[in-house]
Amino acid sequence: MRKAAVPTIRRATVHAKEEGRFYTVAGHSELFPSVTTILGVINKPQLHLWTKSRILSFVRKRLNFLREESTTTGRISITEEWVEETIKEAEEQPNVEADVAAQFGTASHNIIENVIKGQEQEVAPKYAVVVENYNNWLAQSGLEIKETEKFIWSETYAGSLDAWGLYTGQDGRQRVVVVDWKTTNYLQPQYALQVAAYAKALGEMTGTPVEEGWIVRLDKTKPTWQAKKVADLDQTFEAFLGALRLWRSLKTDPYAKLTSSH
Repeated sequence: MRKAAVPTIRRATVHAKEEGRFYTVAGHSELFPSVTTILGVINKPQLHLWTKSRILSFVRKRLNFLREESTTTGRISITEEWVEETIKEAEEQPNVEADVAAQFGTASHNIIENVIKGQEQEVAPKYAVVVENYNNWLAQSGLEIKETEKFIWSETYAGSLDAWGLYTGQDGRQRVVVVDWKTTNYLQPQYALQVAAYAKALGEMTGTPVEEGWIVRLDKTKPTWQAKKVADLDQTFEAFLGALRLWRSLKTDPYAKLTSSH
């Protein structure tokens, strides 16, 4: 295999909009939707269940607190104001916890980026296990990381991949690999679509096909990690294109005007 080319550096600007994240690329006037914005169109049943559980957990804690308070005071005081406040805070609880998780993930990615680049940094204790898990995974992975936090773009989308590198398989052949770190509690199916999209875009930019896509989950609390490979990059990329078509379709008015009584 020929030596993997380094992606062409192009200036990119990130735009956070209400409907997602978009990029502008030097030399292009249009906005490129991010890969994660496109994949947001996919229904996530697990997320709905998690949202429900967090709301109920919050309400349960409030009621238990009220019950414990009643054993001390001998009375229960539930006002309309208390009910409305509890409902409002319960509805917000999933967003609060999701924001905390997102901030943890962003900080973890930044720390790993600095580790890869060999930059000195102070790692807060709560991130130490993530760094440990990353180092332990890397030590046995056989991957030679070439770049991290690399902006990529294709004709219809853009994004930032966590890392890409070279891996020599048991057959002695060297492969280009795209890697994505996760600090979530479990691996979701759409992660494979995300990595496939990054892999195809990187291959277009370098002229060297990306043969493998890896997702590495670094546990937030325990010294453990989980690594998986996308089984079929081409097939998974086709699934991503399906999500892209659906995302585009939902951005346009699907109806044609008919006569109306209004």
